[in-house]
Amino acid sequence: PNAIEGISNIKIADYAFDGNTIIKTIDLGTSVTYIGSYAFRGNSSLRSVIIPLNCATLKAYAFQNCSTECVLNCEIDEKPSTWEANWNISSCQVVWGYTR
Repeated sequence: PNAIEGISNIKIADYAFDGNTIIKTIDLGTSVTYIGSYAFRGNSSLRSVIIPLNCATLKAYAFQNCSTECVLNCEIDEKPSTWEANWNISSCQVVWGYTR
């Protein structure tokens, strides 16, 4: 499958999807509150991620070396102070205030 929808875990571990070249879309559902370092690093096929409103922690380099075509759809209106500065090191496009 090239899509992941409604992840029920509250934590995406460090390196969880590191190096994946198949997944194109990810909808993290509503229960994810933590995304670890390098969680999606090197996901060259990734085009769209929905990050839920209640994601309180987003660690550095979570989206390192992802496709430049990837869009990070954040349900929150602006970057929380609890998200690390280098979370979007690949400069993927970010849409703040995204609604499903």
